[in-house]
Amino acid sequence: MPNRAAYTLLSELGVPVATGRLANERRKVGNKWIDKDMVAVELSSVLEPSVSYPYHDRYPRANKRSTAMNLDKIVGTTLAWSSD
Repeated sequence: MPNRAAYTLLSELGVPVATGRLANERRKVGNKWIDKDMVAVELSSVLEPSVSYPYHDRYPRANKRSTAMNLDKIVGTTLAWSSD
């Protein structure tokens, strides 16, 4: 997909939970390299506010290493998400 293309973020069950824009130019999220099975996405809107960022163990948000972060708290940030 082209850079900045609209992207729907799905839960592990395949349910749409948020929307964003691909950030293909990003190779890192925070200080961690993004693995090949993931993409960088700028989170635009949240469809399910109670959903936590599912990859927080793999790609922790800055200063939020110990607890899960709900998606509605991180709108506007770039995060890693599964490319599947």
